[in-house]
Amino acid sequence: MHLIEVTPAPCLICGAGNTPDRQGSNREFIDLERDTNWNDPAIICEDCALNIGGLVGMISPDEIRRLKRELQEIKRQVHVKQANLDEVKRRARRLGIEFTEAVA
Repeated sequence: MHLIEVTPAPCLICGAGNTPDRQGSNREFIDLERDTNWNDPAIICEDCALNIGGLVGMISPDEIRRLKRELQEIKRQVHVKQANLDEVKRRARRLGIEFTEAVA
């Protein structure tokens, strides 16, 4: 299997061809490297491939973007908490209190 940008045949599932998608960008196709109907190439568009992936538990690109945003927010929160903890440790040191790392 390999990706192609211009397809010699429409998608096996939905019939999409070399036309732009809803956002105006050209979609990619997967050539399954098999022949159907007297040497027509077996091709699947990226939209149908995403639907197939969803059927077997693959997450969607929208879900990946949402998880990345959520991860960035969590990293920001951890950074703020760590900065606050460092400030508390500096104040404690001025008062003569030392913190030691806990051993598990």
